[in-house]
Amino acid sequence: MKRCKKFLSILLVVAVAAGLVLSGPPVHSQAGATSPDAGQRGLIAADIPSEHGVTIHIDGELLACDVPPLIEEGRTLVPLRALFNNIGAQVEWEEETRTVTAVKGDLTVRVTVGSSLAHVSDKPVALDVPAKIVNGRTLIPVRFVSESLGARVTWDGAKRLVSVATAAFIAKESEKIAGEKPTEELAEKPATTPSGGGGAPLPQKELVLGTLSPLDPLNLFSSDGAWERICSTGFSHLHLVRFDPDLNVIPCVAERWEVSPDGKSIKFFLNKNVKWHDGQEVTAEDVKFTFEYKLKHLVGTDMCTAEPFFKDAAVVDKYTVVLNLKEPVVMMLLKELAIGYLIPKHIWENVNEPLKYTDKRNMIGCGPYIFEDYDRAAQTATFRANHNYFQGRPSVETVKIKYFKNFDHVVLALKKGEIDAVSDYSMPVPGSYAPALASDKNINLGETPGLQVPAYLGFSFKNHPTKEKVFREAVSYAINYENIVRSICGKYGEVPGKGLIPPSMPGFYPSVSKLEYNPQKARQLLASLNIKEPVYVLPQTRPGKEEIMVRVAEMICGQLKEVGIDARIDQEVIGNYSKWKEKAWKERDFSILVGHMTVFGVLGDAGGSYLIDYPGGYGTCADQKYVEAYEKVIYAKDNSEMKEGVKEMQYYHARELPGIALAWDTVLYPFRTDKFDGWIMQRGLGPVCYHTLFNLKQK
Repeated sequence: MKRCKKFLSILLVVAVAAGLVLSGPPVHSQAGATSPDAGQRGLIAADIPSEHGVTIHIDGELLACDVPPLIEEGRTLVPLRALFNNIGAQVEWEEETRTVTAVKGDLTVRVTVGSSLAHVSDKPVALDVPAKIVNGRTLIPVRFVSESLGARVTWDGAKRLVSVATAAFIAKESEKIAGEKPTEELAEKPATTPSGGGGAPLPQKELVLGTLSPLDPLNLFSSDGAWERICSTGFSHLHLVRFDPDLNVIPCVAERWEVSPDGKSIKFFLNKNVKWHDGQEVTAEDVKFTFEYKLKHLVGTDMCTAEPFFKDAAVVDKYTVVLNLKEPVVMMLLKELAIGYLIPKHIWENVNEPLKYTDKRNMIGCGPYIFEDYDRAAQTATFRANHNYFQGRPSVETVKIKYFKNFDHVVLALKKGEIDAVSDYSMPVPGSYAPALASDKNINLGETPGLQVPAYLGFSFKNHPTKEKVFREAVSYAINYENIVRSICGKYGEVPGKGLIPPSMPGFYPSVSKLEYNPQKARQLLASLNIKEPVYVLPQTRPGKEEIMVRVAEMICGQLKEVGIDARIDQEVIGNYSKWKEKAWKERDFSILVGHMTVFGVLGDAGGSYLIDYPGGYGTCADQKYVEAYEKVIYAKDNSEMKEGVKEMQYYHARELPGIALAWDTVLYPFRTDKFDGWIMQRGLGPVCYHTLFNLKQK
């Protein structure tokens, strides 16, 4: 009886956490059927030889399984047959939908094989990896045990051991140690361990951030991953200059700088007390090496636009370095430098293949936080405060960054209090999630004027019919902007103007007219064209953005078909971001591109680099009038000149339509207010920024 009660406790923990995923469908499908193998019991340790060598302990006891645990997408999946062999549960299997329904007392759980969402008493529970059947047994991610009833999950990499401690077990152990509170009182309180499963109680101050950018591989220069985006905020790595909350460029590693009269060189004077995390000093040699290394290997976000204009770097003395340019693009370069992090020469000088370097030392920077650990099983990275940071110790001792596959999961984690904020460069939470978040009094939506363009169309000037202005005009009238805005922004969006860039951009000119939905006019314009072949639409498939961009592309194709254009999605790039980059940026092989303009992509050159065929650009429009307007922006010597160029570019966009904004928005970077005060909003980017790291105060 005692053994049955123990397994009942485990069953309830796993049921609520993972949707009570059963070990394969029962033989009988009628209501009230029980597990067909309920009599097969007594498995021992020898029965669980895993090809991955993963062992599961629950409350200190081995979980014996007739199908071994496995690791998939960095998650440990465990079969639940052992649990159901020891506890009877009323089970139904619906073959048509491949759904298992289990009832135990007043608890009802439904899980559909292949779905990433389970339901516990009609409440949705997200699974990072869908339930799957292996050798007739259904497996679930064990991490969800910790994400539900406060159970603690720890990972011992050396032993390949996952240990699960239920809330009741933790309370009982605490009672033994403290000898103060009864088990019942302790059991009511959830475990204080982060859901990633560190094992120890939370530190006095710990900030947990959710990201949609993958943490694999552990490589600083992976453009598809989280590490480079983390560094863009001045977190573990720093920049010569950085942005203040209003996105003005201010000193950082460089305490000041001087621009040459011709605008083709910048002399930076470095702070003299900046150190790398391993204790070595940051010098002008490191700065020179950083830019030469990035150019040699073509890595680093800051070099994407600046690379064609960069000439060389020269060391003047230990703390002075000059960056020389081929063209006078100082204003643009300073903005690129504000997101371009420095790397230590003594670590990277012997690394010949930077994108393959995954040693822990590649995370050594000079920023306020030091990389400590990456738990692949929990998809969580841990950073600790740099107590020797040259601008003072940050206000939060530990920061954990946790990866989620999509917005559904990250929003659910925020509502459950598993994370404190959503952190991703230029990847705000879509406005359609606002109602679900706004209902929680402990969540601030983190509204800030959008500097991005959440979705846009880019036209090819190499192909027929998109190179014809009349076709681009027809497309502009064929789009139902209200529907797209509602779909991706909810009430936080608006129909955009023909000038492309949003109203929050410095230099925005409000007199440029709004885009208009007029399908009749679109058909009239198309009547003059002879379009025989399908027009292919290329949706951006960057992780975290693919689902939204594909949905927008589907809407665009449907709306174009209504006016007589045979528009089809290019299926070759779906689920393959590398292929998308090859087609979109390298080969520029598309007719219509559906993408997303980032904050700094808009701020740097009014979005021109996405549309123009020019050094540093990704587009196909080489019209000399566009080039002249673009050069006014990138050659500007001050903000006044830049604003004039931005105004001229808006007029060109409105007149020639090289690209069309599909929505403007107020962006949402939600954060919880029940744990910390002192969040500082950075314009267009939200509260997870350099300034917040030094201002948070735990409640």
